[in-house]
Amino acid sequence: MTQAPYSWERWLIDGITAVANFAWVIFIAMTFGQVVARYVLGIPFQWAEELARFTLIWFSFLCSLQLVILDDHLDMQIFGSSSFIRHAVQPLKLFCIGATGVMLLVGVWDLAPVISTSRSPALGIPQIAWYLAGASAGLGFIVISVLRLITLIADTVGIRNLSRE
Repeated sequence: MTQAPYSWERWLIDGITAVANFAWVIFIAMTFGQVVARYVLGIPFQWAEELARFTLIWFSFLCSLQLVILDDHLDMQIFGSSSFIRHAVQPLKLFCIGATGVMLLVGVWDLAPVISTSRSPALGIPQIAWYLAGASAGLGFIVISVLRLITLIADTVGIRNLSRE
């Protein structure tokens, strides 16, 4: 795993990792519990499957945000080790990450009036809580891409080196 270069990013990664690990443990426990309840005891629990799905959604979005913060996602494999190519496509990559964040937020915003009053069938979790995972990741994508773009521009024009503490 790549080490986050800035202190605020390290703090954020530690928090995301803790919540994602918690969600993963719950997901594994609920899935295992559901298998035992269904196939050993013969009494499946609907709420266990729902909770497992809920935690998996949050886990997925938190991990995608973590990869964006660590800059450890697909572009590194596509563009190889060429420093020039990576630097040249960095603004485009940051724009795409930010645009993805905007799309996630707009999607949740459009659905919010519809889903804000409904609840999940087994646990009664407000449906908006499922979609807040995407909105949280989207907001994180926007913040990270804007901060990295500002740093990239400042470093390129030589205003000051914002990438150092």
